[in-house]
Amino acid sequence: MAPVTSGRLRALGVSTMPRMLLPPTPAPGLAAEPAADPRPPGPRWRTFLARSGRLFAPLAAMLLAAAISQVIGLPHFWAVGVLAAAPIGAGWVAYRLGRAWGVRNLAVATAVVAGLGAVGAGYAAPLTALTERGVPTVAVVQSKERDSRWLKASRYGTHRSWRYRLVAADGRPIAGELVRGPGELRVGDRVEVVYDPRGRIEPQLPAALSGAGPVMTASLSLVLAAVPLGSCAVGRSIRPDADERLRAALMRAEAARSRRRPSPPWFRPLGRTRRVVGRVWCGLGLVVAGAGVAAIVWGGGRGSAGDDSTGPVLAVGGGWFGAILGVLVVLLSLGPAFGRDTRTR
Repeated sequence: MAPVTSGRLRALGVSTMPRMLLPPTPAPGLAAEPAADPRPPGPRWRTFLARSGRLFAPLAAMLLAAAISQVIGLPHFWAVGVLAAAPIGAGWVAYRLGRAWGVRNLAVATAVVAGLGAVGAGYAAPLTALTERGVPTVAVVQSKERDSRWLKASRYGTHRSWRYRLVAADGRPIAGELVRGPGELRVGDRVEVVYDPRGRIEPQLPAALSGAGPVMTASLSLVLAAVPLGSCAVGRSIRPDADERLRAALMRAEAARSRRRPSPPWFRPLGRTRRVVGRVWCGLGLVVAGAGVAAIVWGGGRGSAGDDSTGPVLAVGGGWFGAILGVLVVLLSLGPAFGRDTRTR
């Protein structure tokens, strides 16, 4: 038998190096560590710009919706609905993004500051538009009616506000209605107002326009203050220790969830049953939201037609409640509570 030499071992593919010089091999049953990615990480400024766009885009849409909805002639209940729904929707998006990036508190604070600015801008936008393009004139009160459709109208049997229809001195009707307190004006009185020649904004007294500038300035200041706050949130989310902080936050949330009282088995369906229950809840939420919108439209139509009874008022209030409740039910049905479950019985 021929002796085994180092040349024959190398020909067979067996290393002849001493064992202490060989690279360590993983123990049986343990997976080897994955090889490092040879590609360099992407520039951080691209991640910063991408995340800034995802955070600030809904906030900018909220600001535009809140301001534009007040100056395009929408009915009162739709304008108020947009002004209320826009900050809520933008805040929900900011909350989800902040939770995914591990900067939930900063993202929510950014949305709150921007939301306050958007509400103020929505309030001051029609007054600012009247200041820019309004036409002053002396109008005559043609008729008046109690404003009990949308505002709190009664206290101790008296009404807080009235809506006055106006006509110009030459008999031409002025679009919109002037909202003032009870007893301030009577039919036939002359009053100086500023009206919108396009007919999209209700007329106002000249004294009411004096406060539009400071309110708009303060609102835009809040919106601008949200920019560095949101930038801090995005910058904190891409720091080198962002993954560790997010992992720690998830571990704290999981620990807090484990300390809760477990839900009954009938509330935790598995597999297909869970998805079916989620679809049922989604359909129920859509039905409730649709009924709420229908009630708002019906109540608004009756109120605009001059019906001053409590029916349209209750319909509008209940409709908004139903619409918001239906949207919340739909969002919950699309969440992880009714999603795909991979557990086995």
